[in-house]
Amino acid sequence: MQINHTQRKFLLMNICRNCPVCNCSNNTLIYNNKLAPISGIQLSNMLVACDECGFLFCDRIPDEKTYAEYYANLSKYDVVGADVNPIDNLRVEAGAKLVNRFVDKSAKVVDIGCGNSALLGNLKSQGYTKLIGIDPAKNCSERAKIYGIQDVYCGSIVDFDLSLVSDADVVLVMAVLEHLVTPKSSIDRLVSGMKVGARLIIEVPSLALFDGIKGEPLGELSIEHLQFFSLTSLTNLMVGLNLKLVGDYEMELPHALGALFAVFECTSDAATEFQDGSSDSVIMKKYVYDSNTKLARCFEQPIDKSIILYGAGAHSARLLPQLAERGIHVQAIVDGNPNYHGETLGEIEIQDPMVLADMPDTPVLISSFRSEAAIKVFCTERFTNRLIMFYGS
Repeated sequence: MQINHTQRKFLLMNICRNCPVCNCSNNTLIYNNKLAPISGIQLSNMLVACDECGFLFCDRIPDEKTYAEYYANLSKYDVVGADVNPIDNLRVEAGAKLVNRFVDKSAKVVDIGCGNSALLGNLKSQGYTKLIGIDPAKNCSERAKIYGIQDVYCGSIVDFDLSLVSDADVVLVMAVLEHLVTPKSSIDRLVSGMKVGARLIIEVPSLALFDGIKGEPLGELSIEHLQFFSLTSLTNLMVGLNLKLVGDYEMELPHALGALFAVFECTSDAATEFQDGSSDSVIMKKYVYDSNTKLARCFEQPIDKSIILYGAGAHSARLLPQLAERGIHVQAIVDGNPNYHGETLGEIEIQDPMVLADMPDTPVLISSFRSEAAIKVFCTERFTNRLIMFYGS
């Protein structure tokens, strides 16, 4: 299905995007990513492939202001006292090894989108002392203090003070690029403030490792992910920005996830031409097909017509419309993240899981791929509700 801007503007109120890599206005639809709104913010989008360079990105999305509001108020990374999950610990260790490979402990390191500051904390434990973090989430500076990191500033890659990176030896942009409405201009702005020879280390989910059979079905099409990278497309994004690829590393993670790390050097001796990225669509189409096949099998099990949903993340945002299509009424939604409490998913208020004690006769569908088993244990120990295991953990 070919979609051009003239046709698209009548379909949704959300904005249309040119390709973030090559600025082409024409693309081909791969998947309609229908999601329930969270706190009135409609984050549904259309997964498309650029007709010119093959880049995979989400079209018809909210504007940057809407996303900034979402990250500031609904972040899952700034809950003070929350533990870093095992997958993120593996990513942190890999990122720290790359820093060690390219600079010594006298280097100044700036982490843009530092989240819970676990990576900065890891570097501090190894002897790095010149550490700065930047993140839009309001509680991130408090989280950073757990690791002894004092210099954490509120801001994002699109608006932070460039003087913070002017003398940096390494700038980290980990698990950020996939979230940006304007990734190329954001990196361009960042690099304009960096010195020649400085290194930019980027981490993104690895398209090459997307797995719709072993992993969470459509889980890579997160509420927050707006583009999808192979090493080819990530390198293509940097064309014209005076960034030269000097190293890369791909790692498999639990739950059929994967991360791609790439190291770029600020230099005038950089690539000026795009590589062919057409094979990315083949990988994504297989992922979508396998994911939908797996979802269909999950829905073959009996599910009561009136349930409580445990989980308020992207998995539930995707599941809610599908439950409604099947005539299944969701009485309540609960989630352990206090940042979500009082917010809404669809039109349903998100509550603390302890309210399950007041609804013992209503079955609970656990809406999580990674945490299904842990949530089952939590609920079994505290409540008498019958549990529906979507994935059968």
